[in-house]
Amino acid sequence: MPNPRKAPRPSKAKNPLNQQLKGQRVQLHPATDDWMRGDRFGTIVAVGRDFYTVKLDKSGKKKRFHPMNLNYA
Repeated sequence: MPNPRKAPRPSKAKNPLNQQLKGQRVQLHPATDDWMRGDRFGTIVAVGRDFYTVKLDKSGKKKRFHPMNLNYA
């Protein structure tokens, strides 16, 4: 029996926004450490509930960022 106090979460697979964001080019916010280190641009590779995983261009690393720390190109 489901918990009546806990609201059901929407499924990631059914959310069309997740599919639209993957592959989107982004610029990091200038206040982030990675931006100051030269990693300024990247591509969204995964969308989580609270954070987006971005593959950075300069270093090639994958890092998680809050959507408020990204500018969409």
